[in-house]
Amino acid sequence: VDAVQVPSEPVEVQLPPTGRLRAKVTMGAMQLPGLQVGFHVGPKGDRMARMTSAKANVDQDGWARFRHVPLGKTLFVSAQQSSGRSERELPGPTLPGQEVEVVFDLAAESIVVTGRLLRDDGQPLADQVVGGSFQSTHGSGGIYMTTDAAGRLVWWIASRREGDATPVRLEQLSFEWRPAEGAALRVEVPPRDLV
Repeated sequence: VDAVQVPSEPVEVQLPPTGRLRAKVTMGAMQLPGLQVGFHVGPKGDRMARMTSAKANVDQDGWARFRHVPLGKTLFVSAQQSSGRSERELPGPTLPGQEVEVVFDLAAESIVVTGRLLRDDGQPLADQVVGGSFQSTHGSGGIYMTTDAAGRLVWWIASRREGDATPVRLEQLSFEWRPAEGAALRVEVPPRDLV
């Protein structure tokens, strides 16, 4: 197409055949809400490839889906929530329409904070936005989470580096909830070592 001479007829672009990818991230039996999954075709250590990777949010059923994945490539798939991040390498689809799947079970490698937001009478507060922030020896970060029907929240704050047995020290952890009426409520968790 000539950039100066715009064609009068529509231009049709034929994309090459592609496959599909779906990725699920679990923490043992827990689902991690607010996750974003991305993939790129490398090279593995290329930060620019990772930053410009295709991204998708996790659906209600716990899967992130990608409909257009190049054929015959090695895929580097990453999952991230706040400062928690993990990456897997897998062979991509080789046939048009083929779907490949990856499941991250992060129970052994991740540090997760869970909690519940309850009214004074012990009833759960569902669908409430709670802010969180932390600082540790392995990083820092913040997030806004939405409680589930039981008032629970799950926050993936860090991933252990492979082969790193260094203890993780949580220096600061706080949560803040702003009710529709009244003042914000804030909870500070005392510093501690994490397993």
